Amino acid sequence: MAVQRGLFAPRRGDVVLASAPKCGTTWLKALAFATMARGAHPPAHDAAHPLLRLNPHDCVQFMEKLFAAGWGSRVDALPSPRLMATHMHHALLPASIAANPDCCKIVYICRDPKDMVVSMWHFGRRMQPSLSFLDVFEPACDGSGLSGPILDHVLGYWNASKASPETVLFLRS
Repeated sequence: MAVQRGLFAPRRGDVVLASAPKCGTTWLKALAFATMARGAHPPAHDAAHPLLRLNPHDCVQFMEKLFAAGWGSRVDALPSPRLMATHMHHALLPASIAANPDCCKIVYICRDPKDMVVSMWHFGRRMQPSLSFLDVFEPACDGSGLSGPILDHVLGYWNASKASPETVLFLRS
């Protein structure tokens, strides 16, 4: 994937919203989009406001999705500041982000792992009603799930926020 091979070039003012799945991603996307787009879309009772018409996931795309779809050139064409999201572990972020800490800011949100796993189980049961709790719990703990072991995911961003608090904002929901 291009984003992992280092083809992503962060710009000053870029913001990456990071989280493990089911940890407040949608809420964080809506809040960040409303904040960063307040000049173009003032917080009035405007029916044209994107968040009143679209899902926050449509307003703030996942980096993984953008680059997997071959939209790297579209990402480069976006005006600054760019707002993107990821479920990637901190260690898997493009090296260009770590190499340019003054360019790109990261906002990470986490939640109690127990609550995350229960939320993921309920979410999964909407698509697969027979999904057992263990089918969600074990991958979240052993790392075979979407974003690796949940505690490693959280610890990666926690350590980054301690090492570089001006670059990584760590939020707990």
